[in-house]
Amino acid sequence: MALFSDSVDFNAAAFHALVLLARPLGGKEGSLFQGSMINSDILSSDGVGDEMNGIEIMLNAMRRFDSNELLQAKGCWAIVNIALVSTQRTMLLKRGGLSVVTNAMRRHPYDTEVQLRAVSALVNMVKPCKCVSNFTDFYPLLFYVLNNLIKKINSRCHRGRTE
Repeated sequence: MALFSDSVDFNAAAFHALVLLARPLGGKEGSLFQGSMINSDILSSDGVGDEMNGIEIMLNAMRRFDSNELLQAKGCWAIVNIALVSTQRTMLLKRGGLSVVTNAMRRHPYDTEVQLRAVSALVNMVKPCKCVSNFTDFYPLLFYVLNNLIKKINSRCHRGRTE
């Protein structure tokens, strides 16, 4: 992605590869296969000198090609899976992952795949780590945020059809 930074198609294909490499392979949804390449620090380690890590490269590509709905959908989908690893979730948040995902939603309000992948990415980026033992305070907030998000998406879709 860093070598072919001007190619939308190459970046979209690279995002799809990340989706496959980072997908949950464990016994239940949200768990990772222990031998998975995604459990390494290849995506979130600090680069040497001016080099960026994998997450920074991915987020920069999503910023550069924010008008391409296919790339945005694939990028959000990759974030869904990458955010399952705590260190990578932290790096996504530090490097502006929330704003990149919400920008994809704003730029493509009528693209169902972008919207669904982006909502899932947001959920995985803001969910508490496993060290939190009591989720009862978190779930009402999560449902409130998601419910409002769905309402806004629906109102934009209905408004767009009548205008």
